[in-house]
Amino acid sequence: MVRPLMFAVALWRSLTGTRADRSSDGNPDDDTERAIADYTKDIESNPNNARAYVGRATAHSKRSEYQSALADFTKALHLKPNDAAAYVGRGSAYYEEADYDHAIADLNKAIEINPNLADAYCSLGWTYEAIGDEDTAIVHYRKALEIDPTLQAAKDNLKLMNVTP
Repeated sequence: MVRPLMFAVALWRSLTGTRADRSSDGNPDDDTERAIADYTKDIESNPNNARAYVGRATAHSKRSEYQSALADFTKALHLKPNDAAAYVGRGSAYYEEADYDHAIADLNKAIEINPNLADAYCSLGWTYEAIGDEDTAIVHYRKALEIDPTLQAAKDNLKLMNVTP
């Protein structure tokens, strides 16, 4: 099963037109550490920069620092309450922390803001699969593919469930 974190990173990149981690071609741990430092500087110079909080949260998520990611996504949402990417990111971090109720709530909020987020539907599929509700997971994977027929993770997860995409 493909992990939701990868979708949060990809979604952030697609919605902002930036690299979420500001990384170079070096060591990924060094890259995320540098990204966290850069975003922290951005936040120190402008504490109301929601985009910097989402960027730093994404970097924390890549390092499996989910509590820090949750704090930053929450701050970003306080500053910009209708940021669908921040809801997807926070929902993915909640998923990683096995806090499935909060993950579902955030992913549904992201879809409420932007109903065309295939990644959010796919992440909902993972979350419902994690709590044992395969029927609902299938519905969300299929909705993700309805929006984005090229979404390989949704196809792969349906195949793993022995379901036709």
